[in-house]
Amino acid sequence: MVGALLIKLDRLGVAVLSGSTSLAATTLLCQVWLSNQQISTIFTLVLSALSIVCFCLGFMWPQISIVITTSFLGSYALVRGVSFFIGSFPAELLIIKVINGKRPKSINS
Repeated sequence: MVGALLIKLDRLGVAVLSGSTSLAATTLLCQVWLSNQQISTIFTLVLSALSIVCFCLGFMWPQISIVITTSFLGSYALVRGVSFFIGSFPAELLIIKVINGKRPKSINS
């Protein structure tokens, strides 16, 4: 039902895609820089604000939003896929531990 509705209302579908991509990007960035549990309100505010802004921008400029959203998702998927097959790329959570000063035994995931 939701998919059929978003196909009929293509601008709304692009806006939802743009907002959800900003959700993923914000989650990834906040995991790296705001990894303390005490900063959860800042995380929620940043997540909400960026998602609303990207939703509105996706609704106003759908073609530009499609290009930016698909390039972000495609590049992330490509890098994660290559890192899975090649190996020895650290995962995001391991990078967070290294940034916070917790040295793991091995940086390879």
